[in-house]
Amino acid sequence: MNKLVAVLVKEMQMIRVFSAFAIMFVWGVISPAMAQQSVARFQCDAGAAYTCYFTIYFGGGAHGIKNFTMRGGTGDNISGLDFAHDIYCICINRQAPGYPNQCSSTPGCYPPRAIHPVND
Repeated sequence: MNKLVAVLVKEMQMIRVFSAFAIMFVWGVISPAMAQQSVARFQCDAGAAYTCYFTIYFGGGAHGIKNFTMRGGTGDNISGLDFAHDIYCICINRQAPGYPNQCSSTPGCYPPRAIHPVND
């Protein structure tokens, strides 16, 4: 009888652990998208006299934006990106617009682009 109780207790503990992971998955604590969040390299290929203005639109702009600049000929890795949903806009010597649909019509800016992971 004691062995049966011990087995049942152990099985209940395992069920609790699996249930906790299932709940975390549903709540988004652990999600498939997290596996896609990673690092991308941003590079300013303009000449040294120029500045590249980048805007990352998280979730296509639905989840906020991040603005940053780089001098011509420099680059940096940016982390915490979702390659499936985030896009960016780059402008030369001017601030990128607040909305991705305005990139193409803003002088000195390029159309929105998908973000790709760093090649290791």
